[in-house]
Amino acid sequence: MVFELSVEELQFLDGNGCYRLATSIRNKPHVVPVCYVFIDGDFYVSIEYDTKKLRNVKNNNFVSLVVDIWGLNKT
Repeated sequence: MVFELSVEELQFLDGNGCYRLATSIRNKPHVVPVCYVFIDGDFYVSIEYDTKKLRNVKNNNFVSLVVDIWGLNKT
């Protein structure tokens, strides 16, 4: 799927460093906060070896993510 993000959406992604990554195995969801880097339209995330998150992605690469402002100190 190809889509374009607005300037505001790109700024939002650049201004936030945390998102929730949802994976699933045997129809059981697993949602965890992870840090990301967003470069040229791609999300990059560091995942340690031997984790449930990585095993889930290897077995089922359909994932979801949510980027939000939770935890940001807005003044």
